[in-house]
Amino acid sequence: MKHKGFSFVEFLQPCITFNKLNTFQWFQERVYNLDEKKNYDSSDWKKAFDTASDVEKKIATGIIYQDKKSIPYSMKLPQRKEEKKTLAYEVKEYSIKPLIKEFK
Repeated sequence: MKHKGFSFVEFLQPCITFNKLNTFQWFQERVYNLDEKKNYDSSDWKKAFDTASDVEKKIATGIIYQDKKSIPYSMKLPQRKEEKKTLAYEVKEYSIKPLIKEFK
């Protein structure tokens, strides 16, 4: 969220209700966090591709690739060039209480 450009982030959440094959134990045996690898360079495209593709024995999670030179698409738009904030800062909060009442 802090990086304003392109990133490929992998995270996994086992489904404890319907997934009887890939259980929590299955995930614990195979998944590792890239933060634990001291020399991993998330700006290396080739290494990131190989890491994301290699899921036979271990599955990497975390920031697999991050392009530090990229900028968000919205900032490339002519009407947004002078904006200092990304669109995420402009999202307004809405109450869903009226919707919930409608379907009660």
